[in-house]
Amino acid sequence: MNKKRLVCCLVVCSQVLLAAAAIAAEPERRWEIRLENFFRGGTKPVYLYGREKDGQWIGVVGSSRDPDRQGGKTYNRSWYCADLSELPIKDGKLKGRFTMHMTPDLWVPRDHKSYTIVYEVDASLKGADKLAGTYKTIAVNSKDETTVGFGKGGPVSGFARPHTQPPLPEPVTFECKMQGSLVGGDPKYGGRCMVLWLGLKDGKLVFTNHGLYSKKFHTYAMKGFASEGNTVSADRDRFTAHVTVPTKTLDMEPCQYIFDMDGRLMEEVMIGTYKLTVKIDGKPDVQFEGSYDGSWSKGIRHVETDDRPWYAPVAGFKPPATGEHPRLLFRKSDLPTLRKKAKTPEGQAILKRLRYLLDGKDGETMTNVFSPATHAYMGGGYKSMSVDKPGVYTISHAAGYGLLYQLTGDKKYARFGKQCFEKALAGIRDRDDRYSFRGPGGPLRGGPTIGWYAVGYDLCYDGWDAATREKFGRAIAKYGEASSTKKEKKPSTLESLARGTMPPGSNHFGMQVGGASLALLAVSGEKWVDQKRIDTLLAVAEQSTIRNISEGFGDGGFFAEGDGAGSMASHIAYLSALQAWKNAAGKDFVNVERPNARMLALKWIYQTIVRDGKPNVWPIRGAYGHNVWSRQGLSGGGYIAIGLGGVTDPQKAAMKGFYERFMLQADTEAGTPYDTASRYPHVCVSALVNWPTGNRGRNPADVMPLCYRDSSCGFYVWRNRWQDENDTVISVLTNQTKGYMRARPDRTLCLHTMGQRVRWGTVASGPTKYWWFSPRGRSSSLTLSDGTCFAVDFTGAAGTDVMLATTGKAEGQGVKLSGKTLTFYFPTVDSPPKVKVAGGAAVVGKQRVALEDGNLVLKVTGK
Repeated sequence: MNKKRLVCCLVVCSQVLLAAAAIAAEPERRWEIRLENFFRGGTKPVYLYGREKDGQWIGVVGSSRDPDRQGGKTYNRSWYCADLSELPIKDGKLKGRFTMHMTPDLWVPRDHKSYTIVYEVDASLKGADKLAGTYKTIAVNSKDETTVGFGKGGPVSGFARPHTQPPLPEPVTFECKMQGSLVGGDPKYGGRCMVLWLGLKDGKLVFTNHGLYSKKFHTYAMKGFASEGNTVSADRDRFTAHVTVPTKTLDMEPCQYIFDMDGRLMEEVMIGTYKLTVKIDGKPDVQFEGSYDGSWSKGIRHVETDDRPWYAPVAGFKPPATGEHPRLLFRKSDLPTLRKKAKTPEGQAILKRLRYLLDGKDGETMTNVFSPATHAYMGGGYKSMSVDKPGVYTISHAAGYGLLYQLTGDKKYARFGKQCFEKALAGIRDRDDRYSFRGPGGPLRGGPTIGWYAVGYDLCYDGWDAATREKFGRAIAKYGEASSTKKEKKPSTLESLARGTMPPGSNHFGMQVGGASLALLAVSGEKWVDQKRIDTLLAVAEQSTIRNISEGFGDGGFFAEGDGAGSMASHIAYLSALQAWKNAAGKDFVNVERPNARMLALKWIYQTIVRDGKPNVWPIRGAYGHNVWSRQGLSGGGYIAIGLGGVTDPQKAAMKGFYERFMLQADTEAGTPYDTASRYPHVCVSALVNWPTGNRGRNPADVMPLCYRDSSCGFYVWRNRWQDENDTVISVLTNQTKGYMRARPDRTLCLHTMGQRVRWGTVASGPTKYWWFSPRGRSSSLTLSDGTCFAVDFTGAAGTDVMLATTGKAEGQGVKLSGKTLTFYFPTVDSPPKVKVAGGAAVVGKQRVALEDGNLVLKVTGK
């Protein structure tokens, strides 16, 4: 052997020995294996990420990751549990069959069930850390439509690298997404993922919590349950658990979910299978198997819970008797008072407007003005067609005629209401072609449509014969309509609307749930309904009603998608549904400690400055800004008329005072008094029902504090007064909020002051650290996520009605305080007062501003 060849042999032998030594030092390896040509009609791969030691697989995670799209998936978003326990790497080969448990997500597969796929692999090692070969698909154990077109086989490739799985931290919390586990409800409903949080400390289960998972990947409805009697065992390789969760099915039936779980860990990801038994009171057990994914994290997750009730029982409430109507916006016992209200100047003005909207004249005839539209979005794409001719038929014409019947007792109005229903069943569309009883433009439009027809049914009921009541009542109770356009494919049924086809952070949700609540409450108790079904859906709708103001909206009325989308989710149907829950079910969502429901209406009188009779909000945050105060249609109409039904009596006086001071004169001159600018009759109905005619309007500053916050969204608003067009409104959004669309955080404070729009200061996004305000809200202090401080003062102690101060970068008078620059701004005066430093504080007139514990503290001299 020549010298050159000997050297080469020695080099090769050395490399082999070094590789062997490396393998010995790192006995565990991490594999990434691709099975080509499987997903997307055989065009995309299956990925397997596996932990292997001495040829045996510790755990393998499957994924439909898209190699051509960063972070994208080609099938669904879940991780899959691949069982390669019977497929070791042996004699340089990976040969045999394995099973992959396909974990659903909230969309795919369509039947929302776990299933398995069996593959056969024939591959060989290429060197120590590469793999190549082929695979075949042996069985896909699902008939779901999404599995059609899966690939039959193709190349296999893979590579390995040394891997060390970290030990579990101490303590540790496991988050397990039990996809497909929730039972009950419409089989088509996809929201079937229970989330479990299981915390271990010193090997003992000390924390147990469960919740639900939304289509926007948020957890909600989190609730603790007893750890006792449940067991969890875990190490860096394996996780097992036996857990019993007391909760309710999707049909709101009390039950226990009993999970037996077996999982594997791969880095921070956990995948596994479960066996589930659901014990439902009075019914046979439900048993099936599925798969789940999840993760682990250091520490014990502490979930703050708020046990305050979302509604209060109405004192002395008497449920409506069978066939008792009206019951939604008011009860029959309220009629004498309502008839008196109708005779007041306000009532007469509202009814004059209502009559004009009904037939373009005096409301004494059935309208003969109808939209020619035959389906939603007649303009193509998402372009709708609207008819604005006076008297044009709408989804709330029956409600308008029904109110006239209730006030007068004249059955001709009930007959007009009947004709409105007949037109609806015949397919005549609303003035806005998206809304229609038949073939609405998806559940977004179907919800308000069925809701306002239900109000019409409720108000006309006593003026109809038994056959008419049953005919139209059945049409409501059995409502089920496909969309008339391919742009909106989901059907509108009471089942889908009560649950919502979109999560609460979508503007669709409140419109759907509000409409479904009105419909269900209208027909509940009728002799010809399936009352068990109605009761089940009412329980579902009640939970959805809570979700809208706990997940979609924050406690200060800020909506996940922003202002314009929020007015859709609140005012089109939802706030009126809250009235119906109180009147028909005895559940008062308004007169409770939680401010959530009330702030849906009150936020508008905080943020709105009216100039020349035109309301104006700045800035408008988030999506669909064109809806804000767009008073003629549905999406921005009735902020006062409808909103009055969602606040306390003192707050009604404040809203009335706001409207009378700023808007009444212009509206009266336009022929749309008492916030009836909308072309929809139900806004007039709401105005008459809700207007506090017997009470004096009050200055909002005498009723409400001059500032408020939405704690979940990080939204803050200050208003110095409700006086004229030169009022000052200050606002800031510190968190990004997101539904299907989003509202981005502000980078400055936003001032709408003295007719000007001003951005001031520097704002860091993220959870704020400190918030304080005086009882009337005349002084307040806010500290942001980065420690930047703001103070807002309306006391006048500084010698001006508005004073702002910040420790951040801003324009204004700067002074040094505790080593920091404190900048002051006085937006309402041309000659601002001078700021001095004395006694460890900045002093402006009688107002002292100090830095204490990293926050600004305000104190008026002598107080």
